[in-house]
Amino acid sequence: PIVYAAALANGMSPESIFNDAPREIVFGNHIYRPQNYGGRFSYQQVTLREGVVRSLNVVAVEAALQVGLSKVADIAEKMGLPRPEPYPSMALGAFEATPFEIAQAYSTFANDGVSVAPFGIKSITRDAVTEEIAVAETSVLRPAVAYIVTETLAEAVDRGTATRVRGMGYRGPAAGKTGSSHDAWFVGYTPKLLAVVWVGFDDYNNLGMVGGDAAAPIWTDFIKRALALR
Repeated sequence: PIVYAAALANGMSPESIFNDAPREIVFGNHIYRPQNYGGRFSYQQVTLREGVVRSLNVVAVEAALQVGLSKVADIAEKMGLPRPEPYPSMALGAFEATPFEIAQAYSTFANDGVSVAPFGIKSITRDAVTEEIAVAETSVLRPAVAYIVTETLAEAVDRGTATRVRGMGYRGPAAGKTGSSHDAWFVGYTPKLLAVVWVGFDDYNNLGMVGGDAAAPIWTDFIKRALALR
């Protein structure tokens, strides 16, 4: 989604066409062959938007190269992530990030393109005097770009890689993205609440499960209980 946001911010259309097929990328002295999860390709033309909904890695890498890796890295950093090295695999999240950092980054989409530095205390009241805690805000994306990303991630929940959310009975508004490699991720948000779930091993061993199966059910269970309370 961060690649998608960078593409939209730099004039690319959600309907831009890409090939969902294997390819070789020469980068410096190396050859990079991005793979979709499970090595599956449709060998069809797909839109950029569809690439996000279906989590097609080859589309993400090609879009990042067309936009410029440094521009993607700029937006990732402004959204609160560690600045990634400008390699093609960066488009797939091939760098370290904590769930807390991912939460801050995705909150930019949920907050109309404005990144807010996380804070734990909103205000302190002593007698009749209230001290408000200053919040650092940074405008990263145009509201229109954040809106398109959110609408696309809502499709990922309704018919893409995160349909497990609907399968477990959550019917409210939600937007989110799965992540699957050696571990499993799901980050999702409702209009007022965002949560990130990571499932994996500390020693980097392969979990052997995708984000939609391992992380999305935990997110859904938590969101259903949280929204029932408030």
